[in-house]
Amino acid sequence: MAKILISDSAIKAQISLDNDDLPYISFDDPAYIRAETVIFNREDRSVHAVLYEGQFLIGHVSEELNLSYSKHKSITLSADHFTGKKISLTASLVQH
Repeated sequence: MAKILISDSAIKAQISLDNDDLPYISFDDPAYIRAETVIFNREDRSVHAVLYEGQFLIGHVSEELNLSYSKHKSITLSADHFTGKKISLTASLVQH
């Protein structure tokens, strides 16, 4: 698969850790939780979602979260559904 960078502007999301200190991203748009893979670039701490055969910049991990994102192999993606419920899926977290 060719890497296609759709946009160089960040998607509206909060990059953080969940209650168990595991990588977690909460999106404003629930479409992004269907990402099959999240790519973490340790060099510049950028986070990209691979979705619909494209690569979307989500944002950058803070210095405090860098170690946690560097050592994990999966990530929880979450958003509010139009019904008012929160939905979450797990994706692979790949280091680059």
